[in-house]
Amino acid sequence: MISGPPLPLRTPGGPRLVPAGRTSTVRTARPDLKRSADRVLCGSAGASSAAPGAPALAAVDGSAATDWSPVRLPATLTVPVAGRAPVRGATIVWGRQWPAVTTPNVHPRPKPVITRRATRYELLGSINGRSWSRLATVTLRSGTTDRLAFAARRLRDIRVRILSASDNQVPLLEELTVTG
Repeated sequence: MISGPPLPLRTPGGPRLVPAGRTSTVRTARPDLKRSADRVLCGSAGASSAAPGAPALAAVDGSAATDWSPVRLPATLTVPVAGRAPVRGATIVWGRQWPAVTTPNVHPRPKPVITRRATRYELLGSINGRSWSRLATVTLRSGTTDRLAFAARRLRDIRVRILSASDNQVPLLEELTVTG
């Protein structure tokens, strides 16, 4: 703020007044610093391809507002697993496509909302990043959330290999979580 009366600011530490010509710094929440059982949260991620605006990192950023979407199928998403403890489960949340906005400043129609999910995919694990073992195979499920359980294993990396998707559209992988 360059001029004018002090700007009231509400922060987690309480209210502040920022005088004209001064700045204020407010710490933001960082999901990568929160305690979490998710072993891939805010880690790095790589993919065989990614559509513009839908990078691999979006699949592990902890936000429902972002998705990873490959350009074509088959496609893979590979994520390193943090820590040395064994992992025994993964949850995949698939994204949804909302109706298009047809007129500026007008809410889109409420329906149809389309779940863009994989109809066939594999969850793979690796201890060295070169050889992979199948942890789970998923075929023809519905809904937005898949909870997968498997025998406890120490893994360096985990990979989602998408083989096919619904409605001949590439899926939107909203979030991958991996737990011990």
